[in-house]
Amino acid sequence: ERWLNGEFQLGYSLELVCTEGQVHFYIRLPEKSRRLMESSLYAQFPDAELTEVEDYVKAVPQNVPNKDWRMWGATLKMGKEDVYPIRTYPKFFETKEDLKEEKRIDPVSALVEGMAKMGEGEHVWLQFLITPFAPDEADFVQRGKKEVDRLVHRIDEEGKEPSISFMEDIRAAGHMTITGEDSERKMTGGKEEEKGLMAPELRLTTGERDVVSAIEEKIAKHPFRITLRFIYLARTEKYMSIGKTVPLSYFQQFNTSNLNLFRPLQTTKVYTIKAFFLDKRRAYLRRRRLFRLYSTRDNFNWPRPGGTFTMNEEELATMFHFPGRFAYPSGVMQRVETRKGEAPPGLPLE
Repeated sequence: ERWLNGEFQLGYSLELVCTEGQVHFYIRLPEKSRRLMESSLYAQFPDAELTEVEDYVKAVPQNVPNKDWRMWGATLKMGKEDVYPIRTYPKFFETKEDLKEEKRIDPVSALVEGMAKMGEGEHVWLQFLITPFAPDEADFVQRGKKEVDRLVHRIDEEGKEPSISFMEDIRAAGHMTITGEDSERKMTGGKEEEKGLMAPELRLTTGERDVVSAIEEKIAKHPFRITLRFIYLARTEKYMSIGKTVPLSYFQQFNTSNLNLFRPLQTTKVYTIKAFFLDKRRAYLRRRRLFRLYSTRDNFNWPRPGGTFTMNEEELATMFHFPGRFAYPSGVMQRVETRKGEAPPGLPLE
């Protein structure tokens, strides 16, 4: 299927959109995956109501930015290697009592509340392009294990693992032939350990052990290739630079100093010499390209692969989920007042 028919793994687009203060969740997916997605959502959210809608991107001019519309946006990347996780929902709970008070720590609630403050003519779009892949299809798990080995001093900073050289084998064999006694063979490569009775893993600090445990937990869960971007779009007379801080402050909730963080891969602003006569043109082309890639749901380097990073299902669920009624009781998000159900079995249809 891959080499002869040209088939490839299809992805999904998870989007959190604010249109003039109205917040909606969108999922763009292949038609053949619709039943699978619906069954998964209804299993987790039995009170949800799914509706097929037109693409909201078409509601604005397709030549943005122009004299009537301004925009600012960015494609994001991880500040460290993607084997380091971000802050996920278990880390938002400090004590067991906090588990009962989800409304205090739901990160999506803060984003929805900020989006609700948008006025007429303002739009904020967040997009997660996700493509699932098996762990054996990429070097994600291997990179994670290699980073763990480096942190626990099993390999050196250059990534070389300890090994026994061929010459060391010959030396030990010659020593045994001459003296009849076995000789300990020295290993080369890796990080030279300090002399002591404790294993290198036991000499790690509490923070270092937490980092190693977090990496091992991340590579143990199902991974996805992610392209993450956002756009703040508004009419020229309504445009406010502070509007772009709403999604930026949302991403900061998942940043940690010892694990990982989000930072722009490329923004729509060009930083060069101010007197350079092509600055405005380059910034305009970047904005047009970002809007086009957002509309077509393509990755940053399209048509080439790349510009993505890896997140597991726990990280993805932390950043994109439907806030419950108890976690977010505000009336900004429209709630379904009635619940739809299937007809009872055996009901006559004639």
